[in-house]
Amino acid sequence: MDFDTTGRELLRALRGERSQLALSRRLGFKTNVVYTWEAGRRSAPFSALWRVAGRVGVGLDEVLARFLTVVPSSLSAETIETDAGCAAFLRELRGEQPLLALSEATGFSRHALSRWLSGRAAPTLGQALAFIEAATHRGLDFVACFVDPAALPSTSEPWRVLTARRTITFDHPWSPAVLRALELTEYRALPEHVTGWIAARLGIPLAEEVRCLDALVDAGLIRREGGHFVGLAVTVDTRPGPELARRAVKRHWAQVGVEHLAAGSPGLYSYNVIGVSRADLARIEALHAAYFNDLRAIVAGSEPVECVAVVNLQVFELRSG
Repeated sequence: MDFDTTGRELLRALRGERSQLALSRRLGFKTNVVYTWEAGRRSAPFSALWRVAGRVGVGLDEVLARFLTVVPSSLSAETIETDAGCAAFLRELRGEQPLLALSEATGFSRHALSRWLSGRAAPTLGQALAFIEAATHRGLDFVACFVDPAALPSTSEPWRVLTARRTITFDHPWSPAVLRALELTEYRALPEHVTGWIAARLGIPLAEEVRCLDALVDAGLIRREGGHFVGLAVTVDTRPGPELARRAVKRHWAQVGVEHLAAGSPGLYSYNVIGVSRADLARIEALHAAYFNDLRAIVAGSEPVECVAVVNLQVFELRSG
């Protein structure tokens, strides 16, 4: 995805029927700066996206709540329009990910990334979009918080593909585990793909293995290469999917955990029933959200791939209704 192009298209879509000059004046500029942004003559800063969106009626607090698992108190509709707020937003997305990994993923130097994250320099909109994609693999979802990605020339096809790939997770909940099994060192050591090997390793029916592999091939998430199935370097986040479908997938993996617990399978099956204030419950939820960011960073750098594991998390208030 050409992030600079996407940034220009995003600003154009947000402008809608307004003239470039009128929007420029609305933003407080005396010249037609919006024209220079959309024409690519000047690079819009990341903060310009939030300012434009706010001026055309997009609820910035709603955007933050939609994209972030937990919105820190430092981020709001007022702060996100500033360079300091944008830096805080990028720091939230980074979590504990090493700068080196983000530098390799984006092509930007660690020095530049450090300056953006500290607020000592402001990234352009295109640079920020590239950072968001590298840090979260949810660049298209970020665009979708502002406009329909299907309406932008540079994102319409990637959005169609992403939507189709999310459907696989909902229709075939075992497919992520089958996909991860293809990364196992033992599978790669096989002379060629052996039908039933994955099913036996994961403890699922053979028919389920076949269904998942067929669906993954159809979605372009895996391909045959040298006698093996090989997964593509693609991350599919199901959080923006339909609520009922997402609940069904969560129930599936919760039930898998129950079955493993009932069978006495090795693993961590812990719980705590606690009494806390709702404010502290929110702090605990934020703590677990940060934990998942750290978990993803560990997974991204884990070699060799020796096992497929499930990490379940449940934090909820006990009450009726």
